[in-house]
Amino acid sequence: MFNCLNKAKFWIILIALWSGMWWNLLADDGGFKLPGMEGIEDKIKDLKAQQDTLDEGLTMEPVFHGDIEEIYKPILTENKAYSKGEKLTYSVKYGFIAAGEAVMEVEDIVEEQGRQCYHITSKARTGKAFSPFFKVDDKLETYIDVDSLYTWRFEKHLREGGFKADEQVFFDQYNHEAIYPTGIEAKYELRVDIPPRVQDALSILYYTRAADLIPGQDVYIDNHTDKKNYLIRILVLRHERVKVPHGKYDTIKCRPIMASPSIFKQEGEIIVWASNDDHHYPVKMTSSIVIGKIGAHLKKVEAGENN
Repeated sequence: MFNCLNKAKFWIILIALWSGMWWNLLADDGGFKLPGMEGIEDKIKDLKAQQDTLDEGLTMEPVFHGDIEEIYKPILTENKAYSKGEKLTYSVKYGFIAAGEAVMEVEDIVEEQGRQCYHITSKARTGKAFSPFFKVDDKLETYIDVDSLYTWRFEKHLREGGFKADEQVFFDQYNHEAIYPTGIEAKYELRVDIPPRVQDALSILYYTRAADLIPGQDVYIDNHTDKKNYLIRILVLRHERVKVPHGKYDTIKCRPIMASPSIFKQEGEIIVWASNDDHHYPVKMTSSIVIGKIGAHLKKVEAGENN
């Protein structure tokens, strides 16, 4: 586990990626509690119990009753947001200091566990000015089902200063298990129970992009990160117009709510501005932490084959 200082340095770069944001926040040992969620967890457990009895695979439709429909996530089967070949490039700043660059790319469509999947990568690197102080070269990968938009596999390869970490997770969406190869040459497996239709630390971003983002209608998504399950709530706030290096955008301002590791104050906010169109590009993201303010700004868009 990073100490407080290393976490702060790590955030300066990885904040450009929602994927990094999910991982770094959710990897903390502290408990997870959503403000204003009292009583909702039990309702969702009851709902999932009903759904599990009807589960016939990934085509299952949700069962709603009462006010559950207002708080539970939709099942997405249509994707207008991205396609093979899309590449988004961001500049990352810590205050006014240019810290590095981040790139998110839908690299290809490949087969994973018998399913056609988008192979998506998220890379973050420090720039020349920042690398002498703390060099970062991180890569996250996810394999998202083309039809269902759920994850089947996740990888992280972190290189941060003297720190190095590699992890691979396979998601069995039919039997609701996350499978971690362990031991020398991955001869053993650690299996962790997961909710139906769970997302990983990177796929959650792309699932959100494909969802309807309507101010006042929050989005809830089950997430599995670092052997733990979390319920993520995305507050969809309002429309705003913002300017970034790539140009001016009409956006939808969103605020994800999640656990608060030690370097975060309760009043600290992570804010994301998604383009108000079918693509929902993450145009801008800012976060206030104890040691300052960090931000990521879209500077280049390379459209996918179908966009």
